[in-house]
Amino acid sequence: MDERRKFPRTRVGNEFTTIRTSSNVQVVEISGAGVLLRTSRPFAPGTKGALRLNLRGTPFTGSLEVRRVSPAPDSSLSYHIGAAFVGVTPENAQLLARFISQ
Repeated sequence: MDERRKFPRTRVGNEFTTIRTSSNVQVVEISGAGVLLRTSRPFAPGTKGALRLNLRGTPFTGSLEVRRVSPAPDSSLSYHIGAAFVGVTPENAQLLARFISQ
């Protein structure tokens, strides 16, 4: 068979990496410390990610870590994910505080 690849490939062995994926989630509750999400698939505690949403039309981004996972009480097809914010810029923290107090 004729090799058509432009660059040669080499086996890597037992190296692992993470592939970042996006998941659609519903924000159920939010506070200055964290968020309760509803999703169709569970995430393992300790999973880290980024939450991006609009709070009354203003973009908000925060890094979070999953702390607990449980089946949603009203559905066998979804899960509640409790996650804590582990990284929020001062500007986003102020935006969140204003959103919560209104």
